[in-house]
Amino acid sequence: MDLLDLPPEIFQHIIHELVKNIGIPETWSEYREVCRAFANEVKDDILLRQPRETYENAQAISEERVPLFQDCEFLELLLYHRAQNVLGFHPTLPQKVLNLADFLFEAPVSDHYGARKNHDDCVREVCKTIVDAGYDDLIFDDLVICPLYADRYDFVDQLALATRLQDSGLARSVLSQWSAPVYEDNIMFGNPLKNAVCAGDHRLIEDILEHLENDPDQYKTGNINPSFTLQLFSDMISDANHASMQLLLDWYIKHVDIPPKPYYNTWLKGAVRNKDLDSINYLLGVKIRYHPRITFSTFEVACCFGDVHILAALMGKGRIQPHKIYRISSALTAAVASGNMDSVQTVLHAGANPDGPTFSNKGAVTPLQKAIDKNNIKMVNLLIEKGATVKQVRFPELEMPQTCTAWVGKKEIYKLLRPLGIAQGAGVDIPTLGEVKRAYRKWKTTQA
Repeated sequence: MDLLDLPPEIFQHIIHELVKNIGIPETWSEYREVCRAFANEVKDDILLRQPRETYENAQAISEERVPLFQDCEFLELLLYHRAQNVLGFHPTLPQKVLNLADFLFEAPVSDHYGARKNHDDCVREVCKTIVDAGYDDLIFDDLVICPLYADRYDFVDQLALATRLQDSGLARSVLSQWSAPVYEDNIMFGNPLKNAVCAGDHRLIEDILEHLENDPDQYKTGNINPSFTLQLFSDMISDANHASMQLLLDWYIKHVDIPPKPYYNTWLKGAVRNKDLDSINYLLGVKIRYHPRITFSTFEVACCFGDVHILAALMGKGRIQPHKIYRISSALTAAVASGNMDSVQTVLHAGANPDGPTFSNKGAVTPLQKAIDKNNIKMVNLLIEKGATVKQVRFPELEMPQTCTAWVGKKEIYKLLRPLGIAQGAGVDIPTLGEVKRAYRKWKTTQA
């Protein structure tokens, strides 16, 4: 503790040499708890005075070893100080920070922000935005920042920053002055259009699309791709941003392509999970290339939620047929499999046969058999009440005792169905429940 009695400049020099020679991870983990003054000086030295060489070892910036580098506030300060003094770091990112700070400082007053009167605050705002956007790795990664951004147009950075800040007025100001790519990722702030989508700014989305409209070469070069658009629509659906979703999808269909069926169904599933009937109805009216437009898995997802109106929409506009065979399943079998009584009632109300369609596939499962497999006595009772027959139920056979295993734990269902099976001619030799249990125990003993 005698170190604390030394003159400040000597104490500062000792700490600097300590960090430089021992390394950031060790100094931070072992010495910062000596006292508050010691910890503050170590942190200041790492921020203000340590050159790039101190960070050369990849372990020095490992989040597992240095919790300091999980601290967003610290990362913002580190980038801020590198903008003031590079200290051996690659100069591209610090220079970008300063350029963008100039841009913010000189920007006109917008409807979102007033005039930025302090240039230093602008520098801090840019640094914070880079870290908040999750691109703080750029501080250390020369290989990423150097080749990609040494000679980039300022427009790309400015627009991405403005949209990331959700400053609509500033973004529109940039769009009005430049004609350059807007539909590409920015390495510091992400994609401008995606930023506008996440902000839910319908007017800004409209402005960006209008900008694209005036520069068609941008969407002819392949920059606009289905996978990127998929994520945009997923974001819009999760936020129930109907107006913007319709605006972007209409533009995409007009200028790029009809949405592929897999992506379309991903959007539809997202709307189903959100119980967003407005988005579902809109999507069901969108033209796509392949039919049927809805994958059966989308309907299966809807069955799990049991929303009557959504199921009705999928069976109406979506053309999921209650009598149709879908591989080895049907709409009613899917509803039964979900375990949701409302879904089953809705499909039955739509006209589904309680026995399901006539299956030609031997591996197909009828609605009643699915209810039995799920051990759902309420579902079994409902199907029987609606007229389901038991002729296709797989009753156990004593000659094949392994078939008895499927009925273990299903006493109530078996007691209900056995008399019906005999009466309906499903087999006069349907064994009693006691015979099934004995056959199962005997078979299980032989398997031990």
